[in-house]
Amino acid sequence: MVTRSQTAPPKPDAPADPRPIAVPGTTGVTLAEFREMRDAGPPTELVCGEIVEVPRPVHHHGAYCSIVTTRLTVWTNYFERGHVLSNDTGYVVQENPDTLRGPDVIFISKERLGPQENYDLDDWLRIPPELAVEVKSPSDSWPQTRAKAVEYLQSGVAEVWVLDGPTRQLRVHRDPENDPLTLAESDELTSPALPGFACKVADLLAVG
Repeated sequence: MVTRSQTAPPKPDAPADPRPIAVPGTTGVTLAEFREMRDAGPPTELVCGEIVEVPRPVHHHGAYCSIVTTRLTVWTNYFERGHVLSNDTGYVVQENPDTLRGPDVIFISKERLGPQENYDLDDWLRIPPELAVEVKSPSDSWPQTRAKAVEYLQSGVAEVWVLDGPTRQLRVHRDPENDPLTLAESDELTSPALPGFACKVADLLAVG
């Protein structure tokens, strides 16, 4: 009796992704075009029509974002205020030329969002939120982070927090014309844009 070994037939190759690649440095790109692109390497944002590379966050960066998200979520759920968005949710800062940013954390109230027919849950956020939070990366300079904060404020965002782990500080931007308020670990953080919210800056920096 002859025994023949059987092998599984080869699996067909997966179809190639037909979408164009978002190549950093490409200019003249619209939001509609950017939406159809895919990141084949580093993640990207769109800044005045130019595709720019965004470094992948490190461990501490993600931990700080998680803490901020948790604190805001507990507050907004208690007061039934609105929505906390994380994971670099796309926010359309401006159009023509088009700019799409991905703040580390966003809070937007039910009042700003309005009725469901005013926005599309499957689209990027196009309504300015009350709060945008950025955790400063080692590759970012303070002039860069300030410029981004001013960009957010000029688009209609009420307040921007920039959290910096190495210096153990939080910079709060509320006016594009003035310097931010710098808070130390021992300071309490409150906000006119977030009624009822309060916590120590140290609580946002509680990463082992």
